[in-house]
Amino acid sequence: MAKANDKKVVEQKQQKIAEEQVEVKTEQTLETNEDKVNEQKKETVVIKKQAEITEDAKQTKHFAWLAYLLFFIPLLINKNSAFVRHNANEGLEINIFDAIGIILTCVGTCVKTSNATAHLLLIICTIVGLGLLVLTIITKIYMIVVSSQGKKVDTPWMWNIKIIK
Repeated sequence: MAKANDKKVVEQKQQKIAEEQVEVKTEQTLETNEDKVNEQKKETVVIKKQAEITEDAKQTKHFAWLAYLLFFIPLLINKNSAFVRHNANEGLEINIFDAIGIILTCVGTCVKTSNATAHLLLIICTIVGLGLLVLTIITKIYMIVVSSQGKKVDTPWMWNIKIIK
């Protein structure tokens, strides 16, 4: 009778081990399927990123980057292109911030005062103006590189307003 009980216990343990192995295999299969789905999603994202370069962008990328130097030049060349209008809009936004930086720097350096508080405000004006100029220069370089590749990207740190429609 003890042998029969031992056999039942051994069989139960073997059955539990077999069930655990099936569960492990099922979990591994699920993980493998999830990995395949994630890889497919990554491939889809890569395809979408590659699809960002439109035919319009391919044709106009050679002069669209000029919008970051003087925003209206590409519009004179091809005003019907959506890619050119987008870059002209981004260039105008950056040039507005450029002008604000220049004005702040000029006010901070050209205005003379004997009042200590006003002098401190002028120093702050100069620092903010120079910081804004540095930020716009870095942004212009980035946007020129990206637009010359034919990619349509919004300015990273500015609002998303369409001044030029």
